[in-house]
Amino acid sequence: MKLSQNIAEVFLAEKGELTVREVLERSEHRGFGFLLVILSLPVALPFTPPGVSMPFAVLIAGLAVQMMLRRDQPWFPTWVMDRRMKTGDNRFMRAMVRWAVFFERFLRPRAEWLYAPAVFRWFMGPVLLLASVAMALPFPGTNSASSFAIFLMALGLLEDDGVFGLAGIALALAGIGIATTIVVLLVLYGPGGIEIAKGWFGR
Repeated sequence: MKLSQNIAEVFLAEKGELTVREVLERSEHRGFGFLLVILSLPVALPFTPPGVSMPFAVLIAGLAVQMMLRRDQPWFPTWVMDRRMKTGDNRFMRAMVRWAVFFERFLRPRAEWLYAPAVFRWFMGPVLLLASVAMALPFPGTNSASSFAIFLMALGLLEDDGVFGLAGIALALAGIGIATTIVVLLVLYGPGGIEIAKGWFGR
């Protein structure tokens, strides 16, 4: 089953609420890739309001650590698994499906070595972890750029597409660099550092 079909079947089939546990039970893609897609998309979508990235970033960071530790399947504590999510035919869910449909056209197995356990543990995993940190920071532009980078890496993980993985890594490193620069400016110049950053990177 394609990712877009899986998202539609899980989230659009009926209006109401599902727990995270029920989402995983209904999903054909039960591994890390599907969860990373679902957790990064809400922040990557262009119309997502600011200030919602923190809980998604924390969960993504947890998944990144688990993958670096070579867990076969993702694990969440009970309070996360029992958390309820709204479902149904709405603007947000339709946008998730449209994005998945668009990117599916370009996905195919390429450069699969990038997702080999050793490579992910020592290189790609730390990049994913740092990207989740940049995603959580309340800085202009870093949230959406970092979440989109994670989204690309997750799509590559689902289809063993290293090209998507490399694109995600490049974007993630850019977002991490911008976030690091803003933090340094804040340390050096206090609140005025944000204005300097806006002048450098745009509003």
